[in-house]
Amino acid sequence: MQQLALSLTLTPRSCAAIQKTVAAAGMGGDGGGLRIAARHRRKGTEYRFAVEAQPAETDYIVEQHGARVYVDPFSAQDVSGGTIDYVPAGDEHVFTLTPPRSSARAPKLVA
Repeated sequence: MQQLALSLTLTPRSCAAIQKTVAAAGMGGDGGGLRIAARHRRKGTEYRFAVEAQPAETDYIVEQHGARVYVDPFSAQDVSGGTIDYVPAGDEHVFTLTPPRSSARAPKLVA
């Protein structure tokens, strides 16, 4: 595992939401975190969020304010320099990633 090998900012609101989401999934304590994966599509890059109990051996791990984020090496170049937030979207809230070199947000619902 690689510790803090990429630059990723977590807002305080996203840190609280990550901790709550991980705990609600029964993966709190040691190891639980939010995975971000980037996929290249014809219309641009899509970012997916999922809760996981443990990081993979090759993951980058970003830990801020008690929240953990796991990023695989293939997605790291697409998310490095970005910011994760937790924002209202209609009647619910979603995690968003403002990627580097872009001001557009790509909201994705976690759970």
